[in-house]
Amino acid sequence: MSPLLQRDRATPTAGDPMLSAGTPVVDLLPEAVRRRRALRAVRLKCVALLLAVVLALVGALAWGMSTRSTAQSRETAAQAESDGLAAQIATYADLVTLRSDITAVRSAIAEGMRNEVLWADLIRHLLESGPNWAVLESMQIAITFESDYLERPDGDPFDPGPAIGTITWVAHVPTLEQSGELLRVFDATDGLLGATFTSVDLDEDTGWRKVSGTVLVDDSRRTHRWTETSEATGEAAPADDTQEEAA
Repeated sequence: MSPLLQRDRATPTAGDPMLSAGTPVVDLLPEAVRRRRALRAVRLKCVALLLAVVLALVGALAWGMSTRSTAQSRETAAQAESDGLAAQIATYADLVTLRSDITAVRSAIAEGMRNEVLWADLIRHLLESGPNWAVLESMQIAITFESDYLERPDGDPFDPGPAIGTITWVAHVPTLEQSGELLRVFDATDGLLGATFTSVDLDEDTGWRKVSGTVLVDDSRRTHRWTETSEATGEAAPADDTQEEAA
């Protein structure tokens, strides 16, 4: 065997420099091919990165649309609830107006009825308490809405006090002395004061005296069915049953 073949077949030792260098690699590709491959790899990476960005944008857009849809649903539900509440409130608008109208009417009634007097009850009481020898011919009633019926200076001894009306009466009595007694009867009647003569005439046919005069009606004859509290609150005060029947 030749020395060259023996050298090729000889077992390499651990210290052989050829063994430590590894298997030699020979790159026979042209430089242009290597550049195209490198460029293609870069393109693939760019495409992958672009796809990742697009997918991220699509996901963000989908999440945003979902959030917007949820918000719109909540807004629609809130608006529907608000509309329902507004419709319920609108049903009570007429009640507020009605209450205001009732309050105004009650205030007007309270103002107009503050001088209310049960005249039938007063006249019945006057006839029952009057003397049997006097005959009442007529009575005319005039009401004023002023608290002080007569305007007199302070301290006037003839001031009859507050009055809410005047009764002009005509009666027939047998004697002249009984005419004065008739005035005392009027003054003694509850709710009447300041009885005075207007005229005294003699009826020649009967011999009786025809007496005319006036008497004032004071505040005690008011029914007071509308008190100050009821006027302020717009509610009617309860009326007495006897007053209702007399009215």
